[in-house]
Amino acid sequence: MTVAVPEQQKAVYLETDNDRIVMIILMVLLPPLAVFFKCRGCSKHVCLNLVLYLLLILPAYKHATWFCFVKGREHEAEDGFVRKSL
Repeated sequence: MTVAVPEQQKAVYLETDNDRIVMIILMVLLPPLAVFFKCRGCSKHVCLNLVLYLLLILPAYKHATWFCFVKGREHEAEDGFVRKSL
């Protein structure tokens, strides 16, 4: 028996605590590497963070922190539980 999966459905990668620890270590060493690790490849956010790091270091750290730990967390509730999306 085969199940058809819609093409529009994206693969969801669940972050583990180990992934977050690695991102923190990479962020301290080099913020563009943390963004690269989060994106799982090169994207516009990696390029932006690299430019910010070359020009001004502090904005690169702020962008990496936002991208790795804040962006994409709208589905999480305040009490730590994940809301079921419809």
